[in-house]
Amino acid sequence: MRWTAVFVVLSVILVPLTGQPAFSQAFDEKAVRPGEAIGPLRLGMTVDQVGALLGRRPDGESTEGSLRVYRWNLDGSAHSGASAVPVLSFTIGADGTAEAVSTSSSAFATPGGSGVGMSLKAFKEELGPAYRGYKDGAGVRHLRFDTVGVDLAYDIRGAGLTTVRSISVFKPAAAMPAPGPTILPGVGIGPLRLGMSADEAIRAVGRSPQARRGDMLIWVLDERDVFGNNAWLWAWLDNKGAVDFIYTDAVSHRTAQGNAPGTGILELQAEFGAAFLSRPLVIPGQTAFMGIWYEAQGVVGLYHPGDADKRILFIAVFKRG
Repeated sequence: MRWTAVFVVLSVILVPLTGQPAFSQAFDEKAVRPGEAIGPLRLGMTVDQVGALLGRRPDGESTEGSLRVYRWNLDGSAHSGASAVPVLSFTIGADGTAEAVSTSSSAFATPGGSGVGMSLKAFKEELGPAYRGYKDGAGVRHLRFDTVGVDLAYDIRGAGLTTVRSISVFKPAAAMPAPGPTILPGVGIGPLRLGMSADEAIRAVGRSPQARRGDMLIWVLDERDVFGNNAWLWAWLDNKGAVDFIYTDAVSHRTAQGNAPGTGILELQAEFGAAFLSRPLVIPGQTAFMGIWYEAQGVVGLYHPGDADKRILFIAVFKRG
């Protein structure tokens, strides 16, 4: 997507300093204003306006497609090939004005006090639940608040611990462009809901299952799994004939943060936390899978025990512990 250029610039500084004067940060503004500005850099400004405001030309610039990204290093820090300096970045669109402003500096904070170096939890609590997760072309993880006008690039530091590495503000969207989540922990997946009878489940899906094995209903979907094959949707029935376990390998089904079959267990931990249990699950007709089980939320991610990347192949929901 087109914001990739912003975060490539933030994560890899390409142009070294060549005797530029130190940037004193003499301005008073240290605020991240979602959908508006970061510090003195506001959406809609030109590069000349920013240069006049800061008193010097950019320390670096790059081009990606139709976008031009300008960078100002902060605090006069020297750049080396082994480290990146805090920056303010300014992404220019086709009309010659800024359509995104970004920073990797912890000097700026949102009205609620959230900033670079903090965890995603603080931003979620401040900005609300209307967010989605994705990876950009460089493999960097993001959490994007489309209707607020904030995009966060972050790193995962161990089991569920996340650190925001850069913040970008942009013009908010009127509504989230992505569809809502279809994996609802403790509730259901797609049209299926926990607690449905077999007949109710069949009516919800809109067609009879391709297979029925004892207490299991199985549908073959038009969607794809992580290998490009037709995905499946399973519903297990309890001894009263009600659905009590639903799982799928369809990459089109996702959680609120954008996790889906094909993502890693670290992404799942970033969304649901470190309070999980590790135990296997034997799926009839398939190899045993290892799972990370979130009993309190009612969701589990399943992967092959021998997979070094621990890529989630199935996501399941069940009644909360």
